[in-house]
Amino acid sequence: MKKKHRGQALLRRDAAKLFAAVCVTFVLARALFDQRPRRDKNGLRIKEIQRIQAGTLSAKEFFAKFGDDVPVIVEGEVKHHPAFNMSFDTLKEACGKSMVETKVFDRNSKLWGGLVDKKYMLLSEYVDNHVLNQGNQTSGEPPRYLTAGLGLPQICPRLELYAPVPKYVSLSVFPIDGAQYKQTKKRNQLIMPVMFIGNKGTKTEMHVDMMLGPFWMSVYSGSKTFRVVTYWDARRRWDLFNKRGKGNHLIDHTRWERGGEIMEIWNPNLDIFPEVGEVTIYEGKVNAGDWIYLPSAAFHGVRNDDLSWGITINALYPATMNKQVDVCADSGYRLSCDGYYGYSDCPMKSFLTTSSWLKKWALKQCYRQSALVQGLKREFDESRARDMFLHEISGFENYQSWCQGQCELYRTHARAFGMGAHLLENVCRQCQS
Repeated sequence: MKKKHRGQALLRRDAAKLFAAVCVTFVLARALFDQRPRRDKNGLRIKEIQRIQAGTLSAKEFFAKFGDDVPVIVEGEVKHHPAFNMSFDTLKEACGKSMVETKVFDRNSKLWGGLVDKKYMLLSEYVDNHVLNQGNQTSGEPPRYLTAGLGLPQICPRLELYAPVPKYVSLSVFPIDGAQYKQTKKRNQLIMPVMFIGNKGTKTEMHVDMMLGPFWMSVYSGSKTFRVVTYWDARRRWDLFNKRGKGNHLIDHTRWERGGEIMEIWNPNLDIFPEVGEVTIYEGKVNAGDWIYLPSAAFHGVRNDDLSWGITINALYPATMNKQVDVCADSGYRLSCDGYYGYSDCPMKSFLTTSSWLKKWALKQCYRQSALVQGLKREFDESRARDMFLHEISGFENYQSWCQGQCELYRTHARAFGMGAHLLENVCRQCQS
């Protein structure tokens, strides 16, 4: 009798194991199926951008898992940033006297992202007329998009306390002033980060960023949908350098035109642009509190699904340097993609005037021998990456000393930065708050 019960128990145990194995297999198969590209109604090959939860991976683990190969959304990564709780009225109170750059989208424009009609205005004016009230839209004017113009250090330095640089990308080679660095050994941030604010329907069409580096954005309000094509996929399937006269000038900062029609990633005509249906288009919605990463030289279009604002920086990270150099060399060094060496305190600048494979080798050696880069890499390898304020990244002890450093820098170089008395006064006044 005991043997019979024991046999039944073993059968139940084996059945439970088999059921668990089947469930795991089903879940894995479903996950793999969900990651396969699908064809949308326009015939595009769409694949969902991978998503992970905040706190799942360290910076080192993040790049070990994803490399610089695919876009990734980290859900909830910046919810703890003070900017996540800012209303547009609060933003106006903090930065209302700052001068910002706005544009409108023109589907017929060949310019970067399809954005035209640049207008400067106070942030308070933009928020009142184009965000909260949207008054100008009733007159038939397209909605204005606050786009990357002057960086926060030049328009609203106090915002650095609300929007730190996330841990994944805080140990970076940033655009700096070389002369200032030699004098102070402090990596003064000059032109980044930049803000993007726009109402529902504002967008940028497919483009690639200057310097062909990685891209990231912290989204603090609303939501944005990204469509992304990786560089190497585009390289394989598109006439990326227009060698066959197919009208593709995306790599040269103009839109793709053929037969009098311009390619639109949100509504493409595959009869005219059949190649768009051949690449994998990564798509994903980035909600308030999320953070998105795109690999080096990724082509992307961004659409605001509702009133949204976010912050971004173009920089280069220890884990991505070799791959960015590979892309840069393959592109023929377009869009100043080799320019990061100038911000890296590179000891081999004389080699970088050469061409072809020697320049590619020299760029990689430049980063390997740069004391600045190796210091960043050491911190990264030791898993010391964390959220950082701009003043910390720049080598200052606190916000006030960093802001005053910006103020003095702009006083000395106001003309070079195109800063009038109003902008300069606005920056320097914020150093006391």
